Amino acid sequence: MLSLSPLRTSASGASNYYLEEEKQFHINQPEFTFTPDNLERSDKESSLQPTENPTANYYLAEKSGEQTTQWYGKIAEKEGILGQAITHEKLETVLNGTLDNSAVKGAGSDNRRTGYDLVFSAPKGASLLALVYGDNRIIDAHENATKKAISMIEKDTAQYRQVDPNTLEASYTNSQNLLFGLVQHKTSRENDPQLHTHALLANMTHDKDGSLKNLASSAIQNGFETQGTYERILENQKYYTRIYHSELGRSLEQMGYNIQSLGKGQIDIAGIPEDVLESNSTRRQQILEQAEGLGINTGKSRDHIAHQTRKAKTYTPEHSLQKEWLEKNEKLGFDGLTFVAQSHTKTHHPEHLPKAPILSAITQAIENSVNYLSDRNTAISYEKIITTALDKFAPEHIVQFSQFKQALDNTIKEDKLIALDKNKTLFTTPTLLDAEKN
Repeated sequence: MLSLSPLRTSASGASNYYLEEEKQFHINQPEFTFTPDNLERSDKESSLQPTENPTANYYLAEKSGEQTTQWYGKIAEKEGILGQAITHEKLETVLNGTLDNSAVKGAGSDNRRTGYDLVFSAPKGASLLALVYGDNRIIDAHENATKKAISMIEKDTAQYRQVDPNTLEASYTNSQNLLFGLVQHKTSRENDPQLHTHALLANMTHDKDGSLKNLASSAIQNGFETQGTYERILENQKYYTRIYHSELGRSLEQMGYNIQSLGKGQIDIAGIPEDVLESNSTRRQQILEQAEGLGINTGKSRDHIAHQTRKAKTYTPEHSLQKEWLEKNEKLGFDGLTFVAQSHTKTHHPEHLPKAPILSAITQAIENSVNYLSDRNTAISYEKIITTALDKFAPEHIVQFSQFKQALDNTIKEDKLIALDKNKTLFTTPTLLDAEKN
């Protein structure tokens, strides 16, 4: 899922916090590995002895040389740093508003917003199999799903503001370029396994002339189109969460896992006992209990509670933490290595188009969403149509975001929706348009 908040510290403080937070753990990622029956292993080569299993012989090894930070986005591509590891010096400079020889207005000022923290968290079952039982395919899938979602955020939300010197009127321009620093972490604040990536969004974008600008922000919204980069992300938080889950779910199925719907477009790996998931979700349970107690159990309220109640991470030696996770699940009777091994034996079918009944159900969900929203609004956004279709009208077993997007695109091509802006992000219906003309 996606949670987000403005960076609430200085550029230097943010750089230290995100890049150093888990460094003291020195957690070496375990790697699920197959090995021949008669292969001898020393303790240095394996952190877990092989388990008798009819599927395969396997063990957990340590994966060395892992890179857990990287630059991403159109600006990173333009600057030639795409995919490169993040350094303290570079991150601090970027958050201060400076990029090479260019700087935004107010760069280095204490009053300037440094950026935003967009956190993409893998579902608990996926985190468990990746971090405790070494299925590194899941880590790669999580990274790819995160990049897919933030690429859409970059395309949809990047904006800068400019003021006409003669009229003093402000206008907003969509720039479609951003700079993200991706920082991958592996633990929650209660030392549970939690695969998540902080996508640190720097407060900068290039305008049409290539000059560096601060991201647009608007406290007052006029008209139908929401203005401001962070405001747009916040408004469509559910939409970008759905993109992440859809991409991750597709990858998990291709690996040989069965996935299950958690409702509202979110998924996880099916078949992991509920008591195992709960025992590895201490932090989530704390947040849900407090939200329920306050009677405000929404996505935004949970983000706020998570930020307000988070404590500093405690540091446990790597082998102690890994051993603790394994022993906890073993006591619950869960054999995670066998679970991962069995996914490797399943036939991986190439992605195929959904069958006609499913297509019909998706198309109907989109139609129901449009009707529902147009009863309440004269202009409806592309993102809102999809999230409402998933939240309120989608059959429980359908979770693939791309199928809903295709159905909505078809609806637009058939002129059942009329675009109100040149970017085709806001729409009305022919019925509403006729009523307005009358």
